[in-house]
Amino acid sequence: MKRTLLSLSLVLALAGCADTSGKPPQPTNLLRYPGAMAASGDGAQVFVVGTNFDREYSTGVLHVFDAAAVNTALEAYTGDQPVPMPSIAGLQLGAVEIPSFGGQLGLYDTPEAQWLYLPVRADSGVAVLKVDPAGVPSCPGANAAGCAEAIVPLNTPAGEPIDDPFSITLQGDQVYVGALSEQLVDPQDTQRGRGVFLARLQAGVDTPAPVSRHVVGSRYRALAPNPSGEGLMGVGIDANFGIVSASFQQVDVSEFELGLSTHKLGLRNRTGALDARALYVDSTRGRAYLLTRRPSAFVVVALGEGGGVDGAQIERYVSLPGGPSEMIPLVTDAGTLFAVTSTDASALSFVDPARGELLAVLDGSTCEDLEAPCPGGSRFDGLRDPRTDVGDSPYSLVALPRPGGGYRLWVSAFGDGTLSVVDLPAPERPWTARVVGRVNAEVIR
Repeated sequence: MKRTLLSLSLVLALAGCADTSGKPPQPTNLLRYPGAMAASGDGAQVFVVGTNFDREYSTGVLHVFDAAAVNTALEAYTGDQPVPMPSIAGLQLGAVEIPSFGGQLGLYDTPEAQWLYLPVRADSGVAVLKVDPAGVPSCPGANAAGCAEAIVPLNTPAGEPIDDPFSITLQGDQVYVGALSEQLVDPQDTQRGRGVFLARLQAGVDTPAPVSRHVVGSRYRALAPNPSGEGLMGVGIDANFGIVSASFQQVDVSEFELGLSTHKLGLRNRTGALDARALYVDSTRGRAYLLTRRPSAFVVVALGEGGGVDGAQIERYVSLPGGPSEMIPLVTDAGTLFAVTSTDASALSFVDPARGELLAVLDGSTCEDLEAPCPGGSRFDGLRDPRTDVGDSPYSLVALPRPGGGYRLWVSAFGDGTLSVVDLPAPERPWTARVVGRVNAEVIR
């Protein structure tokens, strides 16, 4: 398999400039540049956004994978090499064309359908899709181009398109979308300055009417509901007077139409971080867990009184392989474990937040002893062990129950267009994790 050294930031910059006019739509049986992922509430379906980041086609694709079909294919696993699944044929329940350059993926679960919300970075909007229990995706306003043109516009109160909508979360039946770029609050009144916009829309309806308000400073890489009360929490980049810092922020949305108030915790002075990428909030433990870049780390924040940002303190800091992107919590007998993708290092890491330790890294290194921690660090000969190779530039991940116990992780590899399936039979010993299968295994980019 040819490996590519492709910078996500470079691709993002180039993708926004590429012209797709006159190009054909992407075939729905072709998985390319997989990005955001989510799983249905019952774990039967896995949703994968094919982003078309290089704009080779005029559309991207939403793939709906059948978790049971993948599990059946993995019955051929013998305990050694991953099971190759050369194409996605027979593994999909459905697929539909969607806009290119999708951001994160939000999921709203109802008995009738799974509602999916995908910010569309290049088109200043959000795609709204529904997936029925059989795994067939559709969208309000679908036409001959599938769902590629069915975009709900996101505009500022001044009527301008919101620049670069990317992050997303749900709180109850409300969907919140955060932007990655600053823009003028009102081009007709430049004295109002610049801000980053947050949009809100109703979940579970065919034709939502978004409203938006701006905040000063932070560009949202990730959003999460605040479990301790009304409002959101977010992480990203905060730039004030030319000083750039990773930022952890609490946003009061109780009076959204009147404006937003925020509380911030800058991370640069405390950790040196210039960028924050992912966020998980645990109100039971009174902790927030963040991923930062420059430097790459897993950061544990003890929340302040009332579970907020005011009075919050950095509690632990764990160095990670380069370019951490996304994480998910995994419940174990010993507590909570986090699985983290690192795009730059092409690695999947497992972190114990309570002890502040990096327990295992899957990055293609050879690990012979299943009873001992797997060493990190790619092999000097340039070869990679398929059993610990999660693909080129892993980005997103989901966790499903593993037949026989433990977890079965799906990891999207943006750089080589594959999905790696990683089994974690003993979550309390994450160094036993192994790649057991690879979807799209024969893709050469």
